[in-house]
Amino acid sequence: LSQVLHIKRVGNSTYEQVILSKRVLRIKSALKELIISSDTTFKEDYSQADSIYTIPTYIESILYNLIANAIK
Repeated sequence: LSQVLHIKRVGNSTYEQVILSKRVLRIKSALKELIISSDTTFKEDYSQADSIYTIPTYIESILYNLIANAIK
């Protein structure tokens, strides 16, 4: 995975604090039609960690792919 991310390096590669619940909300908004058509429901628990220190574009790409694939 780190090799894939290294190859796909684009844009800003600065590490920063990322709030996971906000990123997931953006992803769910982007996947709204797929979520509705598949009647998908989410159970989220951020009590252990709602934020991480990472490169925002990387974590958003990873989360987007994980969520989209899980729905499919």
